[in-house]
Amino acid sequence: MMNDAPPASFWKDAILRRGWAYSTLVIVLLAAATLVTGFAREHWIADILANLRVQQQLAALLLVLICGAFRRWLWMLVPLACLMIHLPWFLPAAPRPSVSENFPMITVACCNVKSSNANYQQAINSVLEKDPDVFVMLEITSHWADEIRHATESEYPYRIVRPSDTGNFGIAVYSKSPIEQSDIFQLNEAIYSIEVVIKVEERAYRVIGTHPLPPVGKTNARSRNEHLRRLAERIRQPQLEMGDHSAIVIGDFNLTPWSPYYRDFELASGLYRDRRGIDLTPTWYVLPTFPFGLALDHSFSSGDLSPGYVHVGNSIGSDHRCISTLYWGNHPGVED
Repeated sequence: MMNDAPPASFWKDAILRRGWAYSTLVIVLLAAATLVTGFAREHWIADILANLRVQQQLAALLLVLICGAFRRWLWMLVPLACLMIHLPWFLPAAPRPSVSENFPMITVACCNVKSSNANYQQAINSVLEKDPDVFVMLEITSHWADEIRHATESEYPYRIVRPSDTGNFGIAVYSKSPIEQSDIFQLNEAIYSIEVVIKVEERAYRVIGTHPLPPVGKTNARSRNEHLRRLAERIRQPQLEMGDHSAIVIGDFNLTPWSPYYRDFELASGLYRDRRGIDLTPTWYVLPTFPFGLALDHSFSSGDLSPGYVHVGNSIGSDHRCISTLYWGNHPGVED
């Protein structure tokens, strides 16, 4: 009886042909996505793709390797071009003004707990990990507010709390030091942000916690952008009672550093991103691995402060991780 089964080489060639066909499709899709990111200001979907530059770079690197394995040198030029188009977005931002890093000034933390999350103690432990002077909690419900108060009221007796049991935009600020001034304000939506003035080591700071809408859909994307525009305006022109102190803004911005709206906020507010060099650490995860994460939670500060570190915590049962930032500067009364 004759064996009509194809030889092993036939199946190998068939698999390789199919693999290359799929690879060319992905190359074309990557090229299209890269080109579309150039229209991030024109359409919310293009902005979503701009926020996914890290994932696009990972795909481009993989495709370069695949093209090399198949010896498809002309095709390799496409993912290489995509790499070069995205590369400028990963270069370090403009340097801060020179600040003498000789004195730890203040530590600020933020945690988006996710309103449906019930891992109360885990989240509280994470936000307190670096012993912050002040911390912001987002998406808190009344129950979350009670849990946080019971766990922290002895060490953080000063607080401004606005929980929400009907949405995901409850917010609160907790401080070791007395809150000298406070303002609970709304920008373009019925979403609260909180600004406080606190004094640590004889130096006063404006600390703002905020949480704009996620940019899913045209309306929400416009709302987030308008939120950031108005927030930047407020930072530039502070409320009279808040004074012109060093400013720190922290929260879930629903925005990565790879979006043009992120840089717009930096320029309009006059603040600086509190990360050094090229930092790709995600703070939000759809799955608990790097390619499925985004850097959405940020802290910004005025140029008279220097971030010693930005620490990203571990999983707390939320889709977000807590962030903590230590600021350095001159001791009050010490000249540069």
